[in-house]
Amino acid sequence: MIMRLDHSNPPAFRQQLSSITDAPEGCWIHGEETPLRFGASLKSWHFWPYLFFTLFFNGGLGLMFFVSLRAPLSQSWWMILFLLPFAFGGLCLIAVCFLTAAGRVEFRVSSTTLALFTGVGSLGHTRNLQISDIRSVGRVTIRSDDNTYQHLALTTTTGRTIKFARLATDLRRDFLLSALSSFLPLAPESAPLDINPPLKR
Repeated sequence: MIMRLDHSNPPAFRQQLSSITDAPEGCWIHGEETPLRFGASLKSWHFWPYLFFTLFFNGGLGLMFFVSLRAPLSQSWWMILFLLPFAFGGLCLIAVCFLTAAGRVEFRVSSTTLALFTGVGSLGHTRNLQISDIRSVGRVTIRSDDNTYQHLALTTTTGRTIKFARLATDLRRDFLLSALSSFLPLAPESAPLDINPPLKR
C-alpha cells in the first residue's frame, strides 16, 4: 500500500517516493530521478485477439479499397469517401495493437506540473497539467448491456476530464490511482469510485 507523501517538503517527498518498492509487476516508480516518474505498462494478452481482429478488419477494408479503385471514376470516389471513416477505425485498431504489445502510461512530476504520457517508446501523446488545477482523481466504470470497462480519470478545476489507462489491467490501474492519490494535494474523499449506471435500451 502506498503511503500518503509529504509533498510540502520536496526533499522529504523525494526520499519517501524513492523508498517505495512494492510496485506490482509491470509498474514502476523512479523517485531518484528528475522529474519524478511512475507508470504502468499496457502490455496484455489482449494483444492477440486485437491483432486477429485488426488483421481481419484491415484486410477486408484494403480489399474494398482495391475494388473501389478499379471501379469507374464516378463510382470510385463515392466508395472511397464512404470507406474513409472505416479507415480511421482501422488506424485506431492498429494503435491499440501497438499499445497492448509495448505501450505504457507514465506520469512525470515536477514541483508544479504533472505530465501524462501514453504511447510506445518515445512515440505517443503527452498532456501537461498544473498540479494546482487538479481537483480529483478516480476510477470510472462504464456498463452497457453488452460489456463493462474501466478507466481512470483526472478532473480539473475547470471541469476538464482526462481519461487514461483504459487498456491497463485492474492491478495496474489500482497502482496508478494509489500513487496519484498519494502525492496530489487532494482530500482523501476526492478520489472516489465513480460508477455510471447501466445504460437502458
